[in-house]
Amino acid sequence: MKFGEVSMNAPDVSVIIPAYDRPEELRRKLVSLTRQTLPVRRFEVIVVDDGSPSDVFAKSWEVIDEMENLTLIRNSPGRGVSVARNVGARQAKGDLLVFLDVDCMAHPALLEKHLEAQRERPVAVC
Repeated sequence: MKFGEVSMNAPDVSVIIPAYDRPEELRRKLVSLTRQTLPVRRFEVIVVDDGSPSDVFAKSWEVIDEMENLTLIRNSPGRGVSVARNVGARQAKGDLLVFLDVDCMAHPALLEKHLEAQRERPVAVC
């Protein structure tokens, strides 16, 4: 299968979000990802909690319940954002990895445009 082709088994894009004790920002981020123009079957979302002292997912359950393409991972505390990103990357099934922070909202066309850009001119990082 070529990059960007639709697979029935694996998503094209894996969105990886490291999180640490910012439940409201995470909820808003997840809501923004439910509004993507890229069909939901073509991407997955992986949230890695880097050992938050409180339940970082607590304010997001209503969104979490609606997302069929979401994986939640609780990581060992205090290992840092780089480790959280790597943990998420190891779980990813997509050909394209998109790393997002909890405090940046995703434009509705974000994932679709990333996929188009990679198809037009494949690069390691953009």
